[in-house]
Amino acid sequence: MSNDLNKRIADAKLTKSQRRISEYILRHKSRICSLSCREAAAEIGVSDATMIRFSRAIGYSGYSEMKLDLYNNLTEEIQHADIGKYSPDKRFEMYGHKYQNVDLLDETIHLLSNNLELSVRQNSQSKYEHIVNALVNSRRRIIFGLRGAKGLVTYFSRALGFILDPIESITSDDSDILAQLRDMGPEDVFLAVSFARYYRTDHQLANRLLQKKVKLITLSDSPDAPLAQAADTSLLVETKHMSYSNSIVGTAAIMEYILALLCHMYPELASEQLAAREKLFAMFIT
Repeated sequence: MSNDLNKRIADAKLTKSQRRISEYILRHKSRICSLSCREAAAEIGVSDATMIRFSRAIGYSGYSEMKLDLYNNLTEEIQHADIGKYSPDKRFEMYGHKYQNVDLLDETIHLLSNNLELSVRQNSQSKYEHIVNALVNSRRRIIFGLRGAKGLVTYFSRALGFILDPIESITSDDSDILAQLRDMGPEDVFLAVSFARYYRTDHQLANRLLQKKVKLITLSDSPDAPLAQAADTSLLVETKHMSYSNSIVGTAAIMEYILALLCHMYPELASEQLAAREKLFAMFIT
């Protein structure tokens, strides 16, 4: 199947050069589809033979077959992006036809694994580190997510609050949102989780954040999302599902990685804050 490229890469035993190829492909899928084997090799900085050996190492007969599979995968992603614009009942109808003759359990595991792997790997390490630094060095930190992102934002805000204080969260779509931005400025961070379908309030919020010059970070299913277009730093997440909703595993995985990276980049801060929190709550623990 075309959507098993990520699993092929994850399961293969790759050399250092082949791993570099895999990282490039996952970040520049559409670019690879327009390049010949020789052009791709030159752009990545490896030989033609290494490109061919990589293709065979992940189960293809050669570069051409891998590129065709990648093209098919991108086509499915475009179709998925279009599905995101539809209402839940329409999504269910469209996905129902696609998945009606598959082993539902196996396909769900396969789909969620791909969502997790691709979400984390398609964003650069420098972006993750930039986000951690921005969160640590900001005056105010607001984590924002409405509708399907509410649960994710609640979890992430609480987990961040173990180390960084204060953490504010917005999960309610009302007139108070813009009011909460009143005192924000360039020294503050607004991290937004945004999935299709998008709403007019997304445009209003993006414009307000731009006016206030707030550092905007987004976790979004599309670079065309209103908030992503206005963001200083934007992470892409995979949200493919088999029924009517957006999958959350890719977004949750990125949040988990940011938390882990925070502890590794700022170990003294993490240790100090976690110990202080434990001391504060010790009297409540049986």
